[in-house]
Amino acid sequence: MNIIIGHSNTDLDCLSSMLLAKKLYTDYNVVLCDLINPVAGNLIGYYKNKINFLTTPDLKDQPIENVVIVDTSSSSRVKEFIPAIQRATGKIIIYDHHPGESNDI
Repeated sequence: MNIIIGHSNTDLDCLSSMLLAKKLYTDYNVVLCDLINPVAGNLIGYYKNKINFLTTPDLKDQPIENVVIVDTSSSSRVKEFIPAIQRATGKIIIYDHHPGESNDI
């Protein structure tokens, strides 16, 4: 499975980054975190019939090949996805515009 993820407490910036990544990586699955900003939640409601969003429980015990991470490069902001990232057997690609983050992934 190939996945696109963003940071916890997904906001509009993160959600739009994931949706754009989906345009670039059409065969990847967009995975939502457990905590979502209410405004972003409204937009997710709009797209839920257009994009098959997955959640972290959907990743449990699934083989992960490639991961695209958007809007962060800090492991502390993607804690719930660490098990999936660690299982990745392929590439981990990061798109982030926050130069001051720890960049520890």
